[in-house]
Amino acid sequence: MNPYLYLRTLPNVKRLILKFYSTVLLFSTIQVAQAQPQYDFQSLKAAHEGENAVIVKNDRLMHIGVAKGELSIQSTQTLGFTILEENARISSEHEVSYSPGFYTISDISAASYVLQSNGKYKKIKVKNFEDYSDYSGYVFYDDTRHKKFYFPSLKAGTYAEETHTYDYARPQFLGGHYFQPGSWAVLDSKLTVEVEDGVEIAWSQFGDKSLVNFTQTTEKGKTIYQWELKDAPARKYFNDAPNSRYYIPHIYIRIKSYSVKGQSIPVLGDLNDLYRFNYSFIKDVNDHAPSADIQNVVDSLKRVNSNTDSMIQNIFYWVQSNIKYIAIEDGLGGYVPRQANDIFTNRYGDCKDKTSIITCMLNAANIPSHMVWIGSRDIPYRYEDLPTPSVDNHMIAAVFRHGRWIFLDGTAGYYQYGYPTNFIQGKEGLVAIDPDSFSLVQVPVIPASENLYSDTMNLWIENGMLKAKGHVQVNKMQKFRITESLMNMKDEDRTKRLEDLNRKGNNKCKIDKMDVHNLEERNEPLKIDYTMHIPDYVKDIDNNLYINMWLSKSYLDEKIDTSQRGNIPKEINYTYTDLEYYVLDIPEGYRLKPSSLPENVEYHSGKVNVSYSYKHENNKVYFQYQIAIDTLLITPDQFKDYNEAIDILLKAYNQVIVLEKVKP
Repeated sequence: MNPYLYLRTLPNVKRLILKFYSTVLLFSTIQVAQAQPQYDFQSLKAAHEGENAVIVKNDRLMHIGVAKGELSIQSTQTLGFTILEENARISSEHEVSYSPGFYTISDISAASYVLQSNGKYKKIKVKNFEDYSDYSGYVFYDDTRHKKFYFPSLKAGTYAEETHTYDYARPQFLGGHYFQPGSWAVLDSKLTVEVEDGVEIAWSQFGDKSLVNFTQTTEKGKTIYQWELKDAPARKYFNDAPNSRYYIPHIYIRIKSYSVKGQSIPVLGDLNDLYRFNYSFIKDVNDHAPSADIQNVVDSLKRVNSNTDSMIQNIFYWVQSNIKYIAIEDGLGGYVPRQANDIFTNRYGDCKDKTSIITCMLNAANIPSHMVWIGSRDIPYRYEDLPTPSVDNHMIAAVFRHGRWIFLDGTAGYYQYGYPTNFIQGKEGLVAIDPDSFSLVQVPVIPASENLYSDTMNLWIENGMLKAKGHVQVNKMQKFRITESLMNMKDEDRTKRLEDLNRKGNNKCKIDKMDVHNLEERNEPLKIDYTMHIPDYVKDIDNNLYINMWLSKSYLDEKIDTSQRGNIPKEINYTYTDLEYYVLDIPEGYRLKPSSLPENVEYHSGKVNVSYSYKHENNKVYFQYQIAIDTLLITPDQFKDYNEAIDILLKAYNQVIVLEKVKP
């Protein structure tokens, strides 16, 4: 994995942004002048056999002081890596990102050091740095800018190094240092922070702290803090892992306060300071009365149903349906919600804009509501652990009803009222009450029992072919996932996706008829009625019919390889329960071979439950299978429970029942 991928925030129309996620811009990090590499290439290659490249240094030197009564902050960052394999296919294109108004690049340099046959290195400096910004006129605007350049001659033996310096205009956005910015092995990674007297800092350290050595020294007029990691092995990538911030070692620095002429000026000492900083961006939002158009919509919804709970629901649904989600990042504008009157006129907005119009419309209906800052599940931190803007990246609305908070995420197109989106479940929300008070609340995780996918089928054998008539019911998060993916499809694509969803047995399965209900009814479960046939599924051997009742084998490749995974958790998109219930009619002239009926199994351990059962009654075979995963993160201490459940399924997938031909 190219570590420079971490130096850029890429446009993604589906991301939900309240503020610039500055930390991902700071993964590379320093103060080492470019010079001849100080290592033996052959020894380095031998120590990292089979790897494409290795990060030689990943250093960051930050200086924090006070000049002319203002904080002065600079950060010099260096990333140097060596190509180990001739055909490593590592792109020569790289870039460093910055955000005007937050931090700018005051200096940048880069060079390749190409290994020669005599063992020395030839330095080739990068001369051209292209400055550009992200822009997509359709759904995305991003004022992040980039310095793009190309490393020359990236081949086996080449050492490439880039150094740049950030000047910070806003002390709240210092970001973090990630000791392993990617999957390559790291020889040395340091964060050094020089702090002048009169400045008080704090830090939040995450990941495996045992790998990082810390020292603190003092010199005249300053304190020097240093964290260093050495010889971190290459890290494997797993597509079901959570964001790497859950497990890799990293540190965030924050300035608590600084002194000017004996007066202490707070910056980010604690959550109260962060809240005051956040509130400064919303204090003037919707300070005017809602427009006549907004009031007319609110009044029309009230005429439909004036019940308070119905009003909240219908306002939420109106915004879902009528205000298009567009992610917008525009400097400090990326923190300030736009005025609801403008959002109503434009009919689009990002997460904070949708929050703005939801709260405005609720207030127009005399229903108290609140703006809420929250981090998506990509961000593992709690507000008390990291009281900086890096702790959240999203904004929603909330109302307090019947003794509980109800969260309204306007970016969700088809979510049911009363249920939080899956990517904020379990996260803390910072609820704005007034300029001086807030509430810190936790978004609930929807229990697995509510996110039910059930499939009931009647099966019969006709002319040697297995046929079925089935009914699927999909609830809550499972329905929301399907609906979100289907609603923007063309009709024929939607039909094909639904058919794929219901195919069973083998790849010859054919859906004969399908009726879909409640796809767009937010408050009702999705229901699908279907008929199908599965050729070549029933095996006729010596006048006996062999049938595997496991028509769906979803967990064939789901076992966790604990020998490779280490401390990396497995992420679950949402809790869920899957239930399959099949009734097989035994055809005339056949009977069940009793010894072929498998024994029933139940497994309950931790957050994972698996069970299946068979029953023979009235010339029918009844089969039921259920799995429930009631957690969003399977941590290493839960791997054993999860793998035991998967082992049960893998063994059961081979089970067959036998229908014997009855002798005349």
